[in-house]
Amino acid sequence: MRPETWLVVAIVVVAGCGVRGEVAQPAPVTPSPTPGPALPHGFRWESYGSAQVAVPDEWGWESGSQRLGQWCLGIDAGPRDPAVGRPGSSTEVGCPAGDPRETLVDATGEFVAFLPVGDHTAADAHTAETEGDRAVVELGETRLIVQAEAGLRERILESAHRIDTDYLGCPVSPPLVDDADWTPTTEFPTEASEDIRLVACGYTAGGGEPGLTGSIELAPEVVGAIARAPEGSGPNDPSSCLSTGGAREVVVLRASSGGGRSDELLVRYGDCRDAGFYDGGGVRQLTPESVAGVFAGPLLPDYFAGHHRELFRPLLESRFS
Repeated sequence: MRPETWLVVAIVVVAGCGVRGEVAQPAPVTPSPTPGPALPHGFRWESYGSAQVAVPDEWGWESGSQRLGQWCLGIDAGPRDPAVGRPGSSTEVGCPAGDPRETLVDATGEFVAFLPVGDHTAADAHTAETEGDRAVVELGETRLIVQAEAGLRERILESAHRIDTDYLGCPVSPPLVDDADWTPTTEFPTEASEDIRLVACGYTAGGGEPGLTGSIELAPEVVGAIARAPEGSGPNDPSSCLSTGGAREVVVLRASSGGGRSDELLVRYGDCRDAGFYDGGGVRQLTPESVAGVFAGPLLPDYFAGHHRELFRPLLESRFS
C-alpha cells in the first residue's frame, strides 16, 4: 500500500459579530454548481477533476485501474457488476493479449472510469481508447471512459459535461489544491442540527491533477462522531514514515445551513505523524466511529497507511462483500 494518503474534510463556520478591537471573519460562501444537463430519473451524479457525469443509481464503486483492460480477472465468475472507477490499486499486473470474449462489455462489464488527461504514466492510460462499446471523451483536464451497451452508453455520454464546481458545490480547484499545509481558521461545530447539510469533497492537495476526486453528501450525525473523538493527533506511527512530499489526496467536508453559512474541518489520514481532524481550535484523533461516517462511496480510500488498517478494513470489507 502506498505509505501515505491524505483526506481532508472541510466545514466552513460563520463568524459572529466582532467585538471592539477584533476583526470579524467573513463567512465563506458555498459555490453554486456549474450549470449542466438535467439529471435523468434513476441516475446520480459522479464528479472527478473537471468532469461530471450521470450513472445509474445502483452502480457501485471500484478502482478504475482494476477494471480497465483486466478481462482475465474472474473470467469464470460471470458478468462483473457495473461500477464507477477512479485511478487506484490493481490486483493483477496485466492480462495476456487475445481476450476470448466478443465485446468489451462481455470482458469487463459496464463501467464509467476517470483519468487525468495529463497522466501519461498511468498503467491503464493506453486502454482508454474508443473501441467497440467503449467511448472516450476529454472534458478539460479529465478523460472520461464510458463502457456500456449502446443505449445506456449514449445516455451517459449525453449527461457528461465540464465543471468548475460540481453538483454538491465542491469547487474543482480550491486553495488547498495548491497548498497541502492549508488548515481552517474557524472552529468546527460539535452538535448536529436538523437543518445542517454535510458535503464531503475529495481532492488532491498540494499540486497535481486532478484537483477534485469525488464528492458525497453525509449524515449530520457525523458532526457528533467527530466531536466525541479524543483530543490530539493520531493514530500515528513515525517509524513508518516514507514520505517524499508532493501531492496528497484530501477530502473537504462542508457543513452548511440557512443563510449561506458554511463551516470547515480538515481531516488528515494515512500520514505517519499528524493524522486527525483539524480546525481553528485544535485537532482530534481519527476513530472507527468518525471514519465510518466520513469515508463512503467515491471517497472510500483505495490506499491508506498500514497503521490505519483497523480503521479502514471494515469499510473495505463492506464494499467488497
